[in-house]
Amino acid sequence: MWMEPDPKVAEPDHWLRTASQQKKLDHVLKSVAALPPRLREIFELTPAGGIKKEHHIWHDLQLDIDSLPAGRVVLLGDAAHAMTPFRGGGGHHALIDALKLSKALGRLHADDDGKDIDAVRGSIAEYNAEVLKRGWKAVQDSR
Repeated sequence: MWMEPDPKVAEPDHWLRTASQQKKLDHVLKSVAALPPRLREIFELTPAGGIKKEHHIWHDLQLDIDSLPAGRVVLLGDAAHAMTPFRGGGGHHALIDALKLSKALGRLHADDDGKDIDAVRGSIAEYNAEVLKRGWKAVQDSR
């Protein structure tokens, strides 16, 4: 799969909407021409018929901290900060989110605060703030 950021790809007259499979392949081959042969090979061996006719638009997601209440539902991974796959950071951040959430819940358990709704909300609010701040930067970097 070849992915290339293009802020204009969603426009109705973008060239990808009408380009032939061959024209799309030619564009990719031109884009990878400077790569070493072993990295270009997969693209050079792809026939025009192997190129998707439709184009795909990747969207990211940035949530505002004020839009995420600290309650019984907690977001992590792409649910909290969906990003384009250009940097491959989504899985990494999902793992960090899971670790941070498990530590927050573990502290509540260790302090015997799991039944104190204010303590739970406070802990989840801290988790949300950290996840969204870190996620916001990752989403920006993935563009």
